[in-house]
Amino acid sequence: MLISDVFQSSVVDIVLEAFAGDNDYDAITEILPKKNEDLVSEQFRTSFLSNVSSLMNGGSAILSAFEIALIENSLDQGWAPSSPTKLYHCKDDDLVPELATESSYNFFKSANGNVEMEIIESIPGSPQFTHETCPALLSPVMWFDNFLQP
Repeated sequence: MLISDVFQSSVVDIVLEAFAGDNDYDAITEILPKKNEDLVSEQFRTSFLSNVSSLMNGGSAILSAFEIALIENSLDQGWAPSSPTKLYHCKDDDLVPELATESSYNFFKSANGNVEMEIIESIPGSPQFTHETCPALLSPVMWFDNFLQP
Protein backbone atom coordinates (compact mmCIF):
# COMPACT_ATOMS: atom_id res chain seq x y z
CA MET A 1 0.00 0.00 0.00
CA LEU A 2 1.35 3.42 -0.97
CA ILE A 3 0.99 6.59 1.07
CA SER A 4 -1.07 7.99 -1.81
CA ASP A 5 -3.52 5.10 -1.33
CA VAL A 6 -4.28 6.30 2.19
CA PHE A 7 -4.06 10.08 2.12
CA GLN A 8 -5.60 12.73 -0.11
CA SER A 9 -3.15 13.56 -2.91
CA SER A 10 -3.23 17.22 -1.84
CA VAL A 11 -1.81 16.38 1.63
CA VAL A 12 0.75 13.62 0.94
CA ASP A 13 3.66 16.07 1.13
CA ILE A 14 2.21 17.61 4.31
CA VAL A 15 1.93 14.15 5.94
CA LEU A 16 5.53 13.33 4.99
CA GLU A 17 6.69 16.66 6.45
CA ALA A 18 4.68 16.16 9.64
CA PHE A 19 6.20 12.73 10.29
CA ALA A 20 9.74 13.46 9.14
CA GLY A 21 10.96 13.07 12.73
CA ASP A 22 11.40 16.73 13.63
CA ASN A 23 7.91 17.35 15.04
CA ASP A 24 6.31 16.58 18.38
CA TYR A 25 2.62 15.76 18.85
CA ASP A 26 1.55 19.41 19.07
CA ALA A 27 3.40 20.33 15.89
CA ILE A 28 1.98 17.34 14.01
CA THR A 29 -1.59 18.16 15.00
CA GLU A 30 -1.02 21.76 13.95
CA ILE A 31 0.40 20.72 10.56
CA LEU A 32 -2.19 18.10 9.58
CA PRO A 33 -5.73 18.87 8.42
CA LYS A 34 -8.28 18.66 11.26
CA LYS A 35 -11.01 16.74 9.43
CA ASN A 36 -10.66 13.11 8.36
CA GLU A 37 -12.15 13.83 4.94
CA ASP A 38 -9.43 16.45 4.33
CA LEU A 39 -6.69 13.99 5.31
CA VAL A 40 -7.66 10.43 4.39
CA SER A 41 -8.81 9.48 0.90
CA GLU A 42 -12.49 8.65 0.57
CA GLN A 43 -11.66 5.32 -1.06
CA PHE A 44 -9.37 4.21 1.79
CA ARG A 45 -11.75 5.45 4.48
CA THR A 46 -14.76 3.69 2.93
CA SER A 47 -12.85 0.46 2.34
CA PHE A 48 -11.27 0.40 5.82
CA LEU A 49 -14.54 1.12 7.65
CA SER A 50 -16.30 -1.52 5.57
CA ASN A 51 -13.58 -4.08 6.40
CA VAL A 52 -13.71 -3.25 10.12
CA SER A 53 -17.51 -3.46 10.12
CA SER A 54 -17.35 -6.84 8.39
CA LEU A 55 -14.85 -8.16 10.94
CA MET A 56 -16.91 -6.81 13.86
CA ASN A 57 -19.96 -8.63 12.53
CA GLY A 58 -18.18 -11.98 12.22
CA GLY A 59 -17.32 -11.65 8.56
CA SER A 60 -13.95 -11.66 6.88
CA ALA A 61 -11.82 -9.07 5.14
CA ILE A 62 -8.44 -8.93 3.45
CA LEU A 63 -6.42 -6.23 5.20
CA SER A 64 -3.18 -4.52 4.25
CA ALA A 65 -0.32 -4.40 6.75
CA PHE A 66 -1.20 -0.74 7.36
CA GLU A 67 -4.84 -1.56 8.12
CA ILE A 68 -3.73 -4.32 10.50
CA ALA A 69 -1.44 -1.83 12.27
CA LEU A 70 -4.33 0.64 12.60
CA ILE A 71 -6.49 -2.03 14.21
CA GLU A 72 -3.70 -3.28 16.47
CA ASN A 73 -3.05 0.27 17.68
CA SER A 74 -6.70 1.05 18.21
CA LEU A 75 -7.76 2.38 21.57
CA ASP A 76 -9.83 -0.74 22.22
CA GLN A 77 -7.14 -3.34 21.61
CA GLY A 78 -5.31 -5.08 24.44
CA TRP A 79 -6.63 -3.22 27.46
CA ALA A 80 -9.89 -2.34 29.15
CA PRO A 81 -10.71 0.18 31.85
CA SER A 82 -10.86 -1.25 35.36
CA SER A 83 -13.01 1.52 36.81
CA PRO A 84 -16.52 2.60 35.76
CA THR A 85 -16.31 4.20 32.33
CA LYS A 86 -18.76 6.16 30.22
CA LEU A 87 -18.21 7.01 26.56
CA TYR A 88 -19.92 10.02 25.02
CA HIS A 89 -20.37 10.61 21.31
CA CYS A 90 -22.28 13.19 19.30
CA LYS A 91 -24.11 11.39 16.52
CA ASP A 92 -23.27 14.08 13.96
CA ASP A 93 -19.56 14.32 14.92
CA ASP A 94 -17.71 15.20 11.73
CA LEU A 95 -14.29 14.00 12.97
CA VAL A 96 -14.82 10.83 15.00
CA PRO A 97 -17.07 8.20 13.38
CA GLU A 98 -19.82 6.78 15.59
CA LEU A 99 -18.46 3.34 14.70
CA ALA A 100 -15.27 4.16 16.64
CA THR A 101 -17.22 4.84 19.84
CA GLU A 102 -19.45 1.80 19.34
CA SER A 103 -16.42 -0.41 18.70
CA SER A 104 -14.71 0.77 21.89
CA TYR A 105 -17.92 0.34 23.86
CA ASN A 106 -18.46 -3.22 22.60
CA PHE A 107 -14.87 -4.20 23.31
CA PHE A 108 -14.85 -2.68 26.79
CA LYS A 109 -18.25 -4.20 27.57
CA SER A 110 -17.01 -7.67 26.61
CA ALA A 111 -13.78 -7.18 28.59
CA ASN A 112 -15.21 -6.03 31.92
CA GLY A 113 -18.82 -4.98 31.54
CA ASN A 114 -18.42 -1.80 33.59
CA VAL A 115 -18.96 0.66 30.75
CA GLU A 116 -21.79 2.84 29.51
CA MET A 117 -22.24 4.74 26.26
CA GLU A 118 -24.31 7.80 25.50
CA ILE A 119 -24.92 8.90 21.92
CA ILE A 120 -25.98 12.55 21.89
CA GLU A 121 -28.43 13.46 19.15
CA SER A 122 -28.52 16.89 17.55
CA ILE A 123 -31.58 18.98 18.37
CA PRO A 124 -34.07 18.93 15.46
CA GLY A 125 -34.29 22.33 13.81
CA SER A 126 -30.94 23.45 15.26
CA PRO A 127 -27.42 23.23 13.81
CA GLN A 128 -25.93 19.75 14.12
CA PHE A 129 -23.59 19.01 17.01
CA THR A 130 -20.21 18.63 15.32
CA HIS A 131 -16.98 17.56 16.97
CA GLU A 132 -16.33 21.15 17.99
CA THR A 133 -19.87 21.94 19.18
CA CYS A 134 -20.80 18.67 20.89
CA PRO A 135 -22.24 19.42 24.35
CA ALA A 136 -20.73 16.20 25.72
CA LEU A 137 -17.95 18.27 27.26
CA LEU A 138 -19.98 18.86 30.43
CA SER A 139 -21.70 15.46 30.51
CA PRO A 140 -18.78 13.68 32.24
CA VAL A 141 -18.85 16.28 35.02
CA MET A 142 -22.46 15.37 35.80
CA TRP A 143 -21.65 11.64 35.53
CA PHE A 144 -18.67 11.93 37.90
CA ASP A 145 -20.88 13.82 40.32
CA ASN A 146 -22.87 10.57 40.77
CA PHE A 147 -19.77 9.00 42.35
CA LEU A 148 -19.29 11.89 44.74
CA GLN A 149 -22.79 11.70 46.21
CA PRO A 150 -22.94 10.01 49.64
